[in-house]
Amino acid sequence: YENPDIAYLNAFVIKNGMKDDFEAYMAEHDMGESFIYIDMNYTDALPALEALSANALRMLSIGCAIFVFVAIIGFYLICRQMKYSIRSVRLIGVGTSVVRKQLFSALIGLSAIAALLGAALGAALFKTITAAVLNGSVEFSFGALALCCGVEFAFLLVISAICSASSANPNLMSTGKKKK
Repeated sequence: YENPDIAYLNAFVIKNGMKDDFEAYMAEHDMGESFIYIDMNYTDALPALEALSANALRMLSIGCAIFVFVAIIGFYLICRQMKYSIRSVRLIGVGTSVVRKQLFSALIGLSAIAALLGAALGAALFKTITAAVLNGSVEFSFGALALCCGVEFAFLLVISAICSASSANPNLMSTGKKKK
């Protein structure tokens, strides 16, 4: 333990912000105040890091809300546009479950295209924004992008299923006013 050439016996790294917990643990083992801590100005940077983390979470929440809003409006407009076609198909005798499955199949394709285009746009924006905002480059994670794309696709499938179920059974009775 007294050979200064063996750095691992003289120094080690603990997780940021865990100095007090580590010191308490060592005090339990009669080794309290035996260590010198160098936190490399972590305590000075902590408020800025917390603000950065809060802003990132806020931006994520805003982005998710915008995504949900745009997805709902988009599917509403798609189903609204297809309303007369769905009603016509139902009037010629095609069952509700068949119409629902066909509509869901069409919306699956649109959801897949939307998820892939969203992933491509997200990757392009990530590189552009990080290059503009940060001095250094941040490593791009394709695993995280694939996970986000999968979550986006799953969410779009849920909305597709809801829209298909609600749009597949239109009112087939004439509801228009009669002309005089």
